[in-house]
Amino acid sequence: APALFTDVDGRYRGMDKNIHTVKGHNVYTIFSLWDTFRAVHPLFTLIAPDKNMEFINTMLLQYQQHGLLPVWELMANETGTMIGYHSVPVIWDAYQKGHRDFDVELAFEAMKKSAMQDHLGLADYRNLGFIPFEREGNAVSKTVEYAYDDWCIAEMAKSLGKMEDYETFIHRAQNYRNVFDTSVGFLRGRRADGSWRTPFDPIESSILGSGDFTEGNSWHYTFFAPHDVAGLIELLGGDELFSAKIDEMFAEEPIVTHEAAHDITGLIGQYAQGNEPSHHVAYLHNFAGRAWKTQEKVALIMDSLYTDKPDGISGNEDCGQLSAWYIFSATGFYPVAPGSGDYIIGSPLFEETTIHLDNGKTFTVKTEGRTRDAVYIQSAKFNGKPFHRSYISHKEIEAGGVLEFVMETEPNKEWGYAKEHRPKSYIPDEFRLAPLEERLVFIPFISKEKDLFHEPITFEIECLTPGVTIHYTTDGSEPTQQSAVYDGPITIGETTLVKAKAFRDGMQPSETLRREFIRAYYRHSNRVYPTIELEHGPAGRYTGRGKNALLDGTRGTIDFFDGEWLGFINDVVAKIDLGEPRHVESIRLSFMRNIGSWILLPESIEIAVSSDNINFTVIGTEQHTTTPADYDIGIKEYKFDAGQTFRYARVIARSTRALPEWHPGAGNRPWLFIDEIILEY
Repeated sequence: APALFTDVDGRYRGMDKNIHTVKGHNVYTIFSLWDTFRAVHPLFTLIAPDKNMEFINTMLLQYQQHGLLPVWELMANETGTMIGYHSVPVIWDAYQKGHRDFDVELAFEAMKKSAMQDHLGLADYRNLGFIPFEREGNAVSKTVEYAYDDWCIAEMAKSLGKMEDYETFIHRAQNYRNVFDTSVGFLRGRRADGSWRTPFDPIESSILGSGDFTEGNSWHYTFFAPHDVAGLIELLGGDELFSAKIDEMFAEEPIVTHEAAHDITGLIGQYAQGNEPSHHVAYLHNFAGRAWKTQEKVALIMDSLYTDKPDGISGNEDCGQLSAWYIFSATGFYPVAPGSGDYIIGSPLFEETTIHLDNGKTFTVKTEGRTRDAVYIQSAKFNGKPFHRSYISHKEIEAGGVLEFVMETEPNKEWGYAKEHRPKSYIPDEFRLAPLEERLVFIPFISKEKDLFHEPITFEIECLTPGVTIHYTTDGSEPTQQSAVYDGPITIGETTLVKAKAFRDGMQPSETLRREFIRAYYRHSNRVYPTIELEHGPAGRYTGRGKNALLDGTRGTIDFFDGEWLGFINDVVAKIDLGEPRHVESIRLSFMRNIGSWILLPESIEIAVSSDNINFTVIGTEQHTTTPADYDIGIKEYKFDAGQTFRYARVIARSTRALPEWHPGAGNRPWLFIDEIILEY
């Protein structure tokens, strides 16, 4: 992949579902860009740049038909699978290398538009400088991958003389720093209020759509700042500690903590060659002047995780990425940061490898003395002259020549050690931002676990930004500096919507905290009632904490694996018994929407109440049709007014029978995820 999508007469089905005819190039499909931006497309820039141009021109056609560049396109459908907007580095990498047979202005327009959306956490990423984990699944992975993509946009903008855009995106490219917790030395989930996810374990893995990381953990992602490795080295305490951290990754226990994280494979410690986020990590030693460690680790990966047998790769091939990693690494170098124009040197495997370039020239890599044990570079020559750098540029390769290495069993720790011989990857000093804590007033918070209560409660409003004044309201209005000043604990006895905003001179005010406390009947303090019975139980791994989780007073988060959500493959039919007739003002219930994970909102909801458990009166219904506009992950609360006394309540939520035709899983049965059923009084 990508695979040819045009017929012999140039016709193809576009992303607008119409039949088009293309002239001048072929159209392709299957753009697994989260995987292939790393090495597959950079490999094409060396061995088949004209083909890569066709890929880019296809992406631009898809942009014109669909409105956005592809993320993970399949047969003229945007699947929405995986994260980032990784068409961007493919385009910039080609442009930076002088491959420009496409509409450059259209390409930049498309790149910028992908980055300026409000979906998939981008609004928070843009406004706060990071994505809070309580608002978006895989928030840390998205933050750091968006940051790299934004660096590519910044560099493209600079090359086109668009300096205002350059400044915007070079600032955004530093957002990876905002989810790096220096107190633990890892990327870590962060709340909008500035606090860090607790408890935290860097080995704790998560899957696509659930948890802080995409098919990985903090070990896999902490080293992802390929555009600013110098900044990452600084965060980790300098060259020696940075290099030691990579060593620690390879020495960790090779375990996967999430039962559904099937993509985390090919483990050497916590390095995972079977999935993409780790692929560049072994090469990062070069940036710290420890090129011999890169040579050692790359050789280890090639030797232990690749064979010529049918199962000769350690994970999903992912449309060529695992093979492209091997082709580059066996040749002797790897594109750590596509778009930088540099390849980072590892441990070449073959006695002689020749790349036949599109310009008619050849580039040859030769080794002397390479064996399974002799993996270390002792010396190198390029076109007959001594070569001390641990990287080589694309321009040097395109000019043709011969790069020769002498290999031995003991490392030469001086080769590639000098500062001038290390690869460069940094944000210019004049565009460096101050730490986030010095620029952003964090949103206030209330340290109270449950939104539900049955007796009057007292709470405090706090803010992690020092020196702020907090203004708040309890009447639903937006807080301003004319609203009441928070000066101590607040007590409430009825359902109340609390809003609060923090202000500090010289800084932009915080976002508005919105927290509703609901007086309700729920299971607390060993109470027997209310009880709940389900006609059909939850399915598979999605049984959460059992049926009583629907009445425990704790509302589910954006993570459908948090234990509060129950997942159903059929309709939800629930009956609640309050124990005795009680007055209820409203009935609320929440459903998860995560279309990429096949979780849809209910097609219909019916709420009925009864005093005798026989004769039920319907008090509310709701209908919903799922459309592509629902693609963002979210939680939808449905509220039905009751205003009457009853003992029993019945909830019927009907699942959509099949995923819609525009969905990549069209025809399959979707999931229905429900959490708290709230009986407000």
